[in-house]
Order: sequence, then structure tokens, then C-alpha cells
Amino acid sequence: MKLTALVRSILFWFVFAVSILIAGFVLLTASLFSSNKERCYDIVRGWCKWIIQAMGNICNVNFNFENMDSIKNMGPVVLLSKHQSGWETLALFGFVPRRVSFVYKRELHKLPVFGWGLASLGMLSIDRSHGKAA
Repeated sequence: MKLTALVRSILFWFVFAVSILIAGFVLLTASLFSSNKERCYDIVRGWCKWIIQAMGNICNVNFNFENMDSIKNMGPVVLLSKHQSGWETLALFGFVPRRVSFVYKRELHKLPVFGWGLASLGMLSIDRSHGKAA
């Protein structure tokens, strides 16, 4: 049983790595040739949905979102998560039925492909190297 889980995990991380490179290339191309931030957002959102579903299929991860449609037409909403893993970040981005923006540390911009894509979305990044002034 543990060997099966290990093989599934390795397969998922391979799929994740390849897909983030492909999505990053598509996002880079879209951001260079289009000033429409919504197009970039849709690319990232689609990738997040796809990778969470791939995780479900490959690693047998079950998840369920309830009452997501109730926030679709509300006014401003603040969503908080415990951030115990990267899963909920991708899941919130992919499955919340409206545009979401994150407050995140600017250091993430240094990550190849992922950070560049994040920076292209125009969300709020905080430079934590400036301490309380940030």
C-alpha cells in the first residue's frame, strides 16, 4: 500500500512540474502579447482547477466544496484559510466562483515560473524584508 502511494506521489509531482512549465509558458506568452489581466487570471485559474483535479485522480485525494455558489453574488468577501499546505491556495484560486486576490510575500516572485506568473496577476505582494513598515 505504501509503495502505491509513493508511486502516485511521484507521478503527481512529475505531472505538476511538467504542467507548471507548460502553463507558465502559456501565461508568459499571454502576458507579453495581451494587456488583459483577466486572460492571465483565467489561465492561472484553469491550471489550478486542473492540477487539483489531477491530484484527486492520481493520488486519490477526495475533496468537496459546499455552498460555494452562495458567495458568487455577495459583496466583498474575505476568505481565510489555515494555510497548512499549498493545496488550499490552489483550490481557493481554482474553485471560488469569483475573482480572488491574495496578499502574499513578495519573495514568491523569485520562484521560477510560478512566481513570475503570480506577479503577472497584479495582486498585493508584501516585501517582508522591511519589517513593520511592510
